[in-house]
Amino acid sequence: MKKIGIIGIPGNWSTERIAEAANKKPGNGNILNPEKIMLDLPEGNVFCDGKNLLSYDAIIIKKAGSSYSPDLLDR
Repeated sequence: MKKIGIIGIPGNWSTERIAEAANKKPGNGNILNPEKIMLDLPEGNVFCDGKNLLSYDAIIIKKAGSSYSPDLLDR
């Protein structure tokens, strides 16, 4: 089973539709809140809610924040 992460705003219509589509195929579409993603530079890992994103087979980036900000480019 493929493990798919969808980076987007939980509860947002479009993010939820992408997760539903990912779950129709063999796989697991988990929504990952961009505000909870943490980068561990010394170890070279990326985490969200305690899950290592490097363990996913695919990551879909829908939205990096709820409203536009120049800081989103850094995210």
